[in-house]
Amino acid sequence: MAEKTVAYPVPAHRTHPALGRSGYAVRSGRGARRGSLGMLDRADQFLSRAGGEKRPEDQYREIYLAALRGAAAVLAERETGARRGGASRNAWVRLAKAAPAYSEWVSYFTKISGVVAALEVASGHTVTVGDVAALHARVQTFLNLVEDGLKADV
Repeated sequence: MAEKTVAYPVPAHRTHPALGRSGYAVRSGRGARRGSLGMLDRADQFLSRAGGEKRPEDQYREIYLAALRGAAAVLAERETGARRGGASRNAWVRLAKAAPAYSEWVSYFTKISGVVAALEVASGHTVTVGDVAALHARVQTFLNLVEDGLKADV
């Protein structure tokens, strides 16, 4: 039986070729803002690339990486000061502290990170095309909320 792949294009309203995400102009002098929107653009690339992967496990990982880029975009805007040596490197732990409004997303993606870790170590864990589609939908929603939040922070 041939493996089924699903293409996940980024919705047209999400990007603009000249301006980046949603045509949202970046104010000059706002390096963090430019960086965070660049991370969202990168997240969209991961989502788009996921559809080109043949195995659902590979699609799942790519989609999860898009969520991590969304978290990084929020952290670029909200985290204050440099991370100290003892601070967590876990994006979801850091997001919970820097942006408590995303706590439900942190909980969800923390669970998903366990699935991704199991996929990485070839533990025999598998995901279905349905799992991939559900994660994709959730990550799309998360990235849209991140983008809206960044626009509101202007």
